[in-house]
Parts: sequence; C-alpha cells; structure tokens
Amino acid sequence: ELQDRLGATGDFAQAYVISHEVGHHVQTLTGTLQYVDTMNKRVSQKEANELSVALELQADCYAGVWANRASQQDLILEPGDIEEGLNAASAVGDDRLQKQSQGYVVPDSFTHGTSAQRVASFRKGLESGDIFACDSSLLPPAN
Repeated sequence: ELQDRLGATGDFAQAYVISHEVGHHVQTLTGTLQYVDTMNKRVSQKEANELSVALELQADCYAGVWANRASQQDLILEPGDIEEGLNAASAVGDDRLQKQSQGYVVPDSFTHGTSAQRVASFRKGLESGDIFACDSSLLPPAN
C-alpha cells in the first residue's frame, strides 16, 4: 500500500514506517502516550487532534534520530535511502491523504500532521541525531 497507493517507493520507505512505529514504542516507554491518552479525556476535539499531531511528529523525529545513527554507524543505509524516507514522510501527511481521498483538505481534522510537518520532523531528528531535539511544547520532555 505504501508503494502502490501512496507512491512511497524503496526499501527505506518501509524502514521509515517501521522506525516511526518504534518511535511510538519509545513514547510508551517514556509515558508520553499515556500522557496524551489522559489529556485527550480532558480537552476539546481540536486540542486532542493537536496532541495527536504532536505525538506523530515526535515519532517522525525519533525515526530521523534512528536514521542518523544508522547513517553514522554505516549500518544499512545506501545512496538514496534518506530521500526515500523523506518521500515516505511526505506521502503520509494528512493534507496529502485527505486531498487524495476526498478531494479537499480539512486542517482542523488533522491527526498526523501535514506532509511538510512530517518531513521537517523526520529531518530534525535526522540532522540532530538527538532524541531531545524531538521535544514538543505540547508533550512532556524526554527523560
């Protein structure tokens, strides 16, 4: 689906998605997911969506930190891999997905962030290689 429906080709596009999901596991370990779940019961739908976007962008940033470390350690990255990851991040932006599925975009309903936000978050982690660069004002800081 990532390749066929969203046009995110290459093996590193898949690695980006997997590392993003590992980022959610890190959020579970640090209590960030529990914090967002608790807050979602106390805030408006718009604020809950904003928290969800912050959570997703942080997971994208964590994926970028992993890519940085993999690159620096000469583990698995090949030429073009980073571009595949950036393309995948762009492909799964709320704006792009909404435009593709319904023909128009509803920003207040975003739960994962725009394509540009997702690329920027992945790039922030990639360039910094530092998990603390992924902190968000809407989420508790990483420990």
